[in-house]
Amino acid sequence: MTTTLTLGRDYLKSALFLAHASRAAYEDDPKNYSDFRLLRLDTVRTFASAKTKDNEATRCFIAENEEAIVLAFRGTDMNEGALQDWAINLNFLQVPYKGAKVHSGFYQALTSVWAPIRLHLLEIQKNKSRKIWITGHSLGGALATLATLHIQEMWQHEFKDVPIKQIETHTFGQPRVGDKAMCRQIVSAFYRFAYASDPVAYIPFKVPRAMDYTHAGTLKQIDVHGRVYDDASNWLARLLAGCKTIMKMSKDLFDNNPKAFASERIKDHLLPNYVDKLEMAIRQSAVKTK
Repeated sequence: MTTTLTLGRDYLKSALFLAHASRAAYEDDPKNYSDFRLLRLDTVRTFASAKTKDNEATRCFIAENEEAIVLAFRGTDMNEGALQDWAINLNFLQVPYKGAKVHSGFYQALTSVWAPIRLHLLEIQKNKSRKIWITGHSLGGALATLATLHIQEMWQHEFKDVPIKQIETHTFGQPRVGDKAMCRQIVSAFYRFAYASDPVAYIPFKVPRAMDYTHAGTLKQIDVHGRVYDDASNWLARLLAGCKTIMKMSKDLFDNNPKAFASERIKDHLLPNYVDKLEMAIRQSAVKTK
């Protein structure tokens, strides 16, 4: 476990910080997360919508210090409430959103808790203008995507003198949220981390003339060795990384029964895997710069 967690210009170190913040969002009280003290966030406020028989409550927290504001959404609960969370994930019909189309379940989940979040953000940002970092894992990443759109709109209307670069989003293992028109509306910095064999990063699927789903942001693909690839990476390196992932998954499938194979893919999706791979990536980056 790293002892230094920072937000700043280094996107990998910022991603590790926000991955830990996303882990804290799984706690009813984020301060109960074992490594929360390393985030050095002072004031914390939690938000939760009402739980219904069909849907688990949408949960998130806003924390701040002198330099930053962090908004972190809880992701899909793989234990208690998992069925309700997946009911949100699978409600994949699209609804109109400001000239675009977005996932109905994700939109409803964010709307259920957005009003108090908006008021709190307005209050603390007016007290002291700081950069806001938005994050979430799995379902939380989908909610962070929609929250980014909402916060951009807030900035345009409420904080016209604050540049859009004061908003930055990092998500981990998130599903697709909306169509191409929605993706074009995200103009602030947005990094989408996806572990190569994480199945959630590939859903919902695009259905011609029915559902148009496209990923937003800049893809940061992570392989089994913690190497990070994006569109700027060498095409051959990306191709080889993809081939290695397919070979690993094929070996897992042939060496295990379907249940064990599915269990391995769930592990690939879990947030501790992302934290582990990001720490590997940061160590490798440090070696290259020496």
